[in-house]
Amino acid sequence: MKDIIILYSKNKKICEIASKVLDSLGYTERLLVEGLSVFHDKEFVVSTNPEIIKVYRRIKDDEENDISFIGFDDSSLPYSEQIYNARNHLTHYFDGLFFSAKDVEDVLTLIVKAKREHKEMIMLESFGFKLGNPIDVDLVIDARVLPNAFWVDELRNKCGLDKEVRDYVLNGKSAMEYVHHVENFLSYYFENMEKRSKRMPLVGIACTGGQHRSITLAEYLKDYFSPKYIVYIKHREINRFLCRK
Repeated sequence: MKDIIILYSKNKKICEIASKVLDSLGYTERLLVEGLSVFHDKEFVVSTNPEIIKVYRRIKDDEENDISFIGFDDSSLPYSEQIYNARNHLTHYFDGLFFSAKDVEDVLTLIVKAKREHKEMIMLESFGFKLGNPIDVDLVIDARVLPNAFWVDELRNKCGLDKEVRDYVLNGKSAMEYVHHVENFLSYYFENMEKRSKRMPLVGIACTGGQHRSITLAEYLKDYFSPKYIVYIKHREINRFLCRK
């Protein structure tokens, strides 16, 4: 089976980073795509041309090939709707506006790791409702029912990566009851996504500001699902916090 990765982004910097990462992981770059005959055992194509989506649609159902199509959009730009409308055809889809160079490197490395280990990959993204919903998530879990560490003076300038915040947010019977309901629902959701779709599910975990409850729950879920899935986690608002600058 041929191992093929196709990546599309209008952001040239993302394309440059992707080429370097995939090359370092042992893939050979293919600049022109004419059909299946151009591919060898392990190749990748990185393109800024949206026409590449048409090529992928033509070859994606060929069972002789393990093909991943990764799209990095930029939600701030006017052409974002174009690739947003094509997202259901992609195996991985991200809002590139919030991705640093390291984020791009990390997520591509995990995508390849998942392919090589024959494991499914999921993504968890924490964010704050008051700062707008991400365009790339398939499903949003609301963490606002959990205890809010913002109202505790000594925790206000910390975040869900800090143990004291996690202990506070997850403390109590009602908090853990909610968490277990989320575990069960997402387990069912991921299992059925595996059966019905080739696309990586991206789950948003949200609270008001994206600082305490959403990060806590996202980190908890990462630990819970890591034994079965390759999990990529991203905290969208992490650099907005004074304590992290």
